[in-house]
Amino acid sequence: MQHSYLLSIDFKITSLTDWIVQLKIYPLSLSAKLEEK
Repeated sequence: MQHSYLLSIDFKITSLTDWIVQLKIYPLSLSAKLEEK
């Protein structure tokens, strides 16, 4: 239980890091996606 919980946290941190990296690399692309909604 504890182990899978830690893996879940690690996965969320990794996803968040990827999201931040994408924000820096594709700011224009992200802006376009937000405007579509």
